[in-house]
Amino acid sequence: MEKIKAYLYSYAKERYLWEHSRKNELNSNITIPLGILIVQITSLPYFFSNFPQRTFSSIFITFIILLALAIISIISSFILFWKHQIGYDFFISVYFSC
Repeated sequence: MEKIKAYLYSYAKERYLWEHSRKNELNSNITIPLGILIVQITSLPYFFSNFPQRTFSSIFITFIILLALAIISIISSFILFWKHQIGYDFFISVYFSC
């Protein structure tokens, strides 16, 4: 009877530790991309609040280009994050995992 209890205890302990490490891995996989996405989204109000007053200057054109790149970056980050969460396997991750 003691052998069975010891086996069940060791099995439950291994299973718990495996689930715990899996949970930590999932948390780390979501934390970094979500943090980057939040920083990108929260930086947009800065761009809109500091909109240049004079139009058709080189600073204004540079500002518009950077704003467009920021919006494209946020959209692509959101799409890639969403694909990652639904289980889409990217070609690059498959290529470099060998």
